[in-house]
Amino acid sequence: MRSQEHSIRSSGKAYLYLSLFLVVALSLYAILPRLNPHFNWAGISPDLKDLVYQIEKRGLILGPDENGSSARKAHDQQNQLMKLASTYELTCLKQYPNGAIRGLAYQGLLAAADYPNKSQLLKDALVDTLYSVEYVSDCLGFELSIQDFLLNIVFEEKYGNLSDQQQILVKYQIQPSDLDILRRPDY
Repeated sequence: MRSQEHSIRSSGKAYLYLSLFLVVALSLYAILPRLNPHFNWAGISPDLKDLVYQIEKRGLILGPDENGSSARKAHDQQNQLMKLASTYELTCLKQYPNGAIRGLAYQGLLAAADYPNKSQLLKDALVDTLYSVEYVSDCLGFELSIQDFLLNIVFEEKYGNLSDQQQILVKYQIQPSDLDILRRPDY
């Protein structure tokens, strides 16, 4: 009787310890990738790395408003990231574990004159669904896929009327039909 009671207590403790271990292990598995995402910073300048961290904290902001100096600073940092980064650095940042940075990397590569295959880049953006772009416009915040960010923000909102949109497509060296890649949900 006594050995049976001891056996029940031992198995109860074993289940308790196993349950606690599983809860801790699953919690660490869920939290650690977000706390310490693995990204290879080789070949990326320290100044660009600082910009990435600053933009990552804030998300993307549509543009500077007349009253918001912090919004103006954020917008300037976003533009600075795309201007300072080389094509190689932007290509690396497409793999960064944050949607805002990835969105800027795609936008910067589309604007880069020396990036050869823009239609393939748009195809890559279509299937890049791991992270969302946190985007702030005025007082409203949005989460957009990279596909929606490029299609609805980069190519639509800023350049909504047709003549401006045609100018920006020429700047990005892509054809209007290339944007159909982003519009196809069945790719």
